[in-house]
Amino acid sequence: MSSSDRPERLTVTSRHYNVVGLIGVALFFAAAYTPSLLPRTWYYQGIVSGVTANIGYCVGVGLSQLGWMLLRRLGPRTARLQLSDRQRRLIDYIGILVLALVALGVVWASLSWQEQLAAAQGLPTPHLTHFLPLSAALGLALCFGLIWLWRLLAAWAESTAEVLEHRGLPPGIAAVVSNIFVVVIMVASVGIIIPNTGLTIIERQAADRNATYREDIAPPTVAYRSAGPGSEISWEGLGYEGSRFIADGATKQQLEAVTQRPAREPIRLYAGVGNGADMQERVDKLVAELDRTGAADRQALLILPVTGTGWANPVAAQAFELLFAGDTAIASAQFGVLPSAVSFLSDSGAAAEAGRELIHTVAQWWSDLPAAHQPELYLYGESLGTTGVEAALESLRALNVEPDGVFMVGPPRSNELHRWLTSNREPGSPEYQPRMPESSAVRFAATGRHARQLGADPRWGEHRLLYLQHATDPVVWWEPNLLWKRPDWLVEPLGPGRAPQMTWYPVITFWQVSADLGGAADVPDGFGHNYATELLDGWIAVTRSARVSDADAETLRAELDVLLQRQGPEKGHISELGDS
Repeated sequence: MSSSDRPERLTVTSRHYNVVGLIGVALFFAAAYTPSLLPRTWYYQGIVSGVTANIGYCVGVGLSQLGWMLLRRLGPRTARLQLSDRQRRLIDYIGILVLALVALGVVWASLSWQEQLAAAQGLPTPHLTHFLPLSAALGLALCFGLIWLWRLLAAWAESTAEVLEHRGLPPGIAAVVSNIFVVVIMVASVGIIIPNTGLTIIERQAADRNATYREDIAPPTVAYRSAGPGSEISWEGLGYEGSRFIADGATKQQLEAVTQRPAREPIRLYAGVGNGADMQERVDKLVAELDRTGAADRQALLILPVTGTGWANPVAAQAFELLFAGDTAIASAQFGVLPSAVSFLSDSGAAAEAGRELIHTVAQWWSDLPAAHQPELYLYGESLGTTGVEAALESLRALNVEPDGVFMVGPPRSNELHRWLTSNREPGSPEYQPRMPESSAVRFAATGRHARQLGADPRWGEHRLLYLQHATDPVVWWEPNLLWKRPDWLVEPLGPGRAPQMTWYPVITFWQVSADLGGAADVPDGFGHNYATELLDGWIAVTRSARVSDADAETLRAELDVLLQRQGPEKGHISELGDS
């Protein structure tokens, strides 16, 4: 076969684009616009489209190179398949045009899918003139920007190989050495230098944020809160999240004014990173606070692990205090200042270890109390906080401690207990809402109303463990396996709020759900990672409250809303979830 008859081989450093690679761009770009768990903003859509389209280009280039290798091996047998340069270009142009039209059709249809998903979740619908042009422009710019980055790296490797050849290395060895050199530099940059530099910057910003305090709050004047009169925990050590948790929260007078029922002064205890050199010192101070405030004489004790920044969900705490009319004690401690996602990536075991230490130590204090002075014991975890709760359950068995209730919300897919329970659910029950045997203490609910229905079932025993997880929560459903494996929840009946058009595509679905994580809390109550007042329904179920009817729940919800409104700005319904 002469060079003039040979199909054009386009290398990664060519000024042209590989035709098969462009076909991959069109296919992957279009697939990236299909719906996932949550409606996307134009910039998240652009990022997903750009990254996946770039992957499509790489796949196309790989396939074209593989095809070229096969043609070379077949040799003369492919002679009848040879085309002129003009014929090849014509076929290329027609193929690209057809695929571009198909891609455009899918992208156009995606706007309707996004509108349907947004309407189902109570969000504003995206506008054609805004969403499509901006997302497509960003996606294509990112895709081809990455292509040129790969080309620059390839050119760098080629020039390095030429230098090595001039110094006497055989061409094959020079090529291998140069590629290894470039890969090592890239791995060091992307895997070590950039992350470490970024982590240092994030740590500094997080520490600065933790050192700030809201101007509208002040140290408590009641003895039943940390940093109040008689407390050994200083106000200055609580940090941003701890000071909010202690200063906010309804008082006895506010509870009585809103509910028109008698109440007690709630006990709220928190130890920030500034209150102890390590987690054990902070937890020891919490135990001293439990003794000081008389927590043993309360009806219920809640141990509340926090998220990465130290955020303790004020809605969960206030709903718990509301149900028990303030006859409660809540104990919480901070283990770090980094956002949960960063904390998980930098030290995935930190949250589990901190939660285990907090729960184990406070539960030990509780177990040493006389039986007549043991409050009902409850555990709560949300997002990364559920990791600590799950980690502590095994140690509680060693103490012969069985909590009256455990309430976990939006657990990450990496949680071992959650994953095991889901895998061993009863046959026929969907993954988004596993069904456990009636004799089990564990229940799963996808909505607050369903949680209350479960709570009213007398077959659920006195000791209860409830997982509340939305079918649209990317925190629950994101996992690396999405890259290559279709999960059960994408082939089973749809959960509440799910888009029927969502389909699993290798690699693409992983990036779609990854992008959903960025806006997981920026959705209305009842979807994504925003559980808000559904936490009240969960507590009604876990605490075995008699107020399980819709009317009772709505009365309590209205009272909870009023109590939360009195807690000042940034009360934490949604905004803090994104920063946790």
